[in-house]
Amino acid sequence: MVDEILPPTRRDRLAHGRRSWRRRLLIVVAVMAFLAGAIGAAFALADDGPSAAPVSSTRESGATVTSEPAAQIEPASDEVSELPKGRPLNHDDPLRLWIGGDSLAGGMGPVIGEYAEASGVVRAVIDYKISSGLASSARDWPEHAEGALDEHDPEAIVFMVGTNDASIVSNDRADWEPDYRLKVAAMMDELSGGEEHRTVFWIGAPPMNTDWREEGVVEINRVFEEEALLRPDVVFVDAYKMFEGPEGGYSASIDIPGTGEVRVRNGDGVHFTPAGAQWLGYNIWRLIDQRWEVGVYAQPDLPIDYETEPGGNDGCCDDTPDDTGGPDPTVDTTTTTISCESAIDCTTTTTATGATTTIGETTTTSPPTTTTPTTTPTTTT
Repeated sequence: MVDEILPPTRRDRLAHGRRSWRRRLLIVVAVMAFLAGAIGAAFALADDGPSAAPVSSTRESGATVTSEPAAQIEPASDEVSELPKGRPLNHDDPLRLWIGGDSLAGGMGPVIGEYAEASGVVRAVIDYKISSGLASSARDWPEHAEGALDEHDPEAIVFMVGTNDASIVSNDRADWEPDYRLKVAAMMDELSGGEEHRTVFWIGAPPMNTDWREEGVVEINRVFEEEALLRPDVVFVDAYKMFEGPEGGYSASIDIPGTGEVRVRNGDGVHFTPAGAQWLGYNIWRLIDQRWEVGVYAQPDLPIDYETEPGGNDGCCDDTPDDTGGPDPTVDTTTTTISCESAIDCTTTTTATGATTTIGETTTTSPPTTTTPTTTPTTTT
């Protein structure tokens, strides 16, 4: 199955479904108060590693409205609606969600984890490994997943690899595809579990800013998409389309209607900024919500802490690859965080030196900050 997450307003034909979606998820608005505090506790991350969950500034009463309301993001893909309706959820019997993959998954994971935690009906486990992939030796994913599936018995899986596998395409090995396709097929089959029918959201790699890596992820994404189409329980999420620039391909910033131009990629041209991780995680969460109607069953007064498995950073960053090129000089140090605290409202926070921070309909002033990395970012994912 294939899921293409496109920018807002791309599918006017779904306007009616959008109104239904809004009614169905009004309950999620109650989660916003919890998220305002919970997001601030998410793990922080510099530009040389996986992204962090977004941090929202404290609202101040009586502030002046200085921004237009953010545009509502379109409902999730029709592909998920083709799956059987998910079971009812409650706090005592929550949806079991497992999130695995490379450092891009490690950046996105806490965003999904915060939504899961706040819902009170989803128990999430984040299990990522920097530098890993199906063709990478950093982690044997089939072997590792076997143990993780036995331990956590997930019903829903979010999995993201591919960036670290790009080199197998760009090294002129004409025979890379048959072997890699077999690895992808075997991993999809293992995660979906055959008769267990686990729903797998398999996320493709985003665009890359180096030619060889860009060539690699395009070809690898093609294999992901083709194999997902053969498996009714696997939904391919096209993150490439979600992050491509106006001319196609890599862009450090993308335009999000209702928000404007937002920097979503770090200076290494690989990892996400906090805003990029939020954008991806929010859209994945919407797919999970659509599949299991989390907003209908949510019990936000009974949050369930999400877990992060140890070992994700071990052996990550001892050496800096030669191809990083350092931070992107065309990108300033302003960080914009998308705060999608409900499925019907998406706002932004912008922080720079002495900047004014705007959150929804309120304005606060932040102390001087900078996001300039102190070391050269790495490109290991």
